[in-house]
Amino acid sequence: MHPKWQKKRLQVLNRDGFKCRLCDDTETALHVHHLKYTQKLPQDEPIENLITYCSDCHSVVEYFKQNNNNVVICKVLKFTSPQIPTAFIVKTTDNNLFFGNFNNNTVQFYWGLTEGYSDTLVRFIENKKGCKKTNVNVLNNG
Repeated sequence: MHPKWQKKRLQVLNRDGFKCRLCDDTETALHVHHLKYTQKLPQDEPIENLITYCSDCHSVVEYFKQNNNNVVICKVLKFTSPQIPTAFIVKTTDNNLFFGNFNNNTVQFYWGLTEGYSDTLVRFIENKKGCKKTNVNVLNNG
C-alpha cells in the first residue's frame, strides 16, 4: 500500500469518525470506498470522493453497484437472529427497503419490501439508526 494512500485513507477514516457511514459499525473492519473515480491513483483522489464503509456494507454497496446501478443507499441496519446469523435491511434514498444476509462472504437478497410493510420498517430504521442526509452523497457509480 502506497504511503500517500495510507495517509489519505487515514484522513477519510478520521473524518468519518472511524465508523461506517451506512450502519455506524465501529467493530467490523473498515474500508475506504471510492464514490467515483476521477484520478488514476487512489491517493490522488479528492477526499470528497471517498467514504468509510464496514466490510459488510461495502459488500452490500458493491452488490447493488453490480446488480442495480440506480440504487442509492441511505442506511443499512444489521442485526442477528437465530435463523439468520448476519442479516440486514437496506434503505434507499427513495424509501425502498431490501432484506438480505451474508452467506460465506456473499450478499444474498431475499426480497424487496412492498409499500405496506416498508412504512413501518422505515420508521423503525429512522428511530433506531437515524437516516439523515450525510455530508457525503452516497453514490454507487464506479
